[in-house]
Amino acid sequence: MNDSDSHDNILFAAATPFKKKEYQLTTVYSKKNGYCKLANKNSTPFLYNIKNNHDLLQERGLNISDVSIYNDHLTSEYVNGISLTQQLLNTYKSNNIKKIYDLWDKIYTEIKSSSDTSLLLNDIFNSNESFCISDLDDNDKILKLGFIDMVHKNCFINDNKFIWIDQEWCLHNIPASFVLFYNICELYISNTWINSIIKYNDILKHYNIDKNKECYINLRTTFFNTVLNPYTINNYNCLSTFNDNNINDNINYLTNKIKKDNKTISNIKNETINNINGIIQNQSLNDMIIYVNSLTNNTIISDIPAIPEFIVLYLNSSESDKEYLNTNIRNYDDIIAFINKRH
Repeated sequence: MNDSDSHDNILFAAATPFKKKEYQLTTVYSKKNGYCKLANKNSTPFLYNIKNNHDLLQERGLNISDVSIYNDHLTSEYVNGISLTQQLLNTYKSNNIKKIYDLWDKIYTEIKSSSDTSLLLNDIFNSNESFCISDLDDNDKILKLGFIDMVHKNCFINDNKFIWIDQEWCLHNIPASFVLFYNICELYISNTWINSIIKYNDILKHYNIDKNKECYINLRTTFFNTVLNPYTINNYNCLSTFNDNNINDNINYLTNKIKKDNKTISNIKNETINNINGIIQNQSLNDMIIYVNSLTNNTIISDIPAIPEFIVLYLNSSESDKEYLNTNIRNYDDIIAFINKRH
């Protein structure tokens, strides 16, 4: 990636400071080079892990984006099509229960076709007497290689075919139903309204995962504890349970608060900027980046459009430059001025 890609040609950038150093990558989408993952001095081996996962899935006959590595950069071909996440949400909006389950069935089939069957369970299950092979549904299988990044957000649909991207992680000897559970959990946590179409617990019962839910939540939490830094582990643990009442209470609270305060779009934008300013002034730029990664792409683009380019510049700076920026960048206006000066 050259200097021009680091500045005005960047369309999207995302860092992963919430992960341990050996897993931290910066993902950049530029006009010239498309998608690219940049490693730091600790995470270069992780790039080769991703490349190996893509090669293995390709050998299994799955459609997956081609990737290549050069100078600690992993580039991925551009993939056309609608995202599987959007297709799922569109299907939920149709309120057609059969079509919803048909799409989940197709996802489950892809997951099960990603690996040979194993007769062993991962030690993390063997250490838990509450779970054994006999607990698995007849339609399930133990994956010799479980690619847990086979989730909807890492997939596109083109010509009715799934095309997978960004396969970072592989666990050995895990049930295919765990990867399906991971998909369901991620979609329902991020889009709580779909719970009114098909209840979260009902879809787990449909695939006979409900009895293994707690075990799978523990596995998910254990995985997060392995790859995340301690600062963010508790935040992810909070996402490991799903409580309809808590969600309804939060929705009612937020609705009433918005009505009471009569917030406008401008107020909400100012709130995002105020949060950015408060974190910069009272914490650090690294903490600001963690906060930004919790926001939606729409919020970032509409409220703080200068932030993605600044994050790329900051993460690629020397330690002395980072120290300078932490001292002199005190608010979002300073970030805009810094970006404009670079141009």
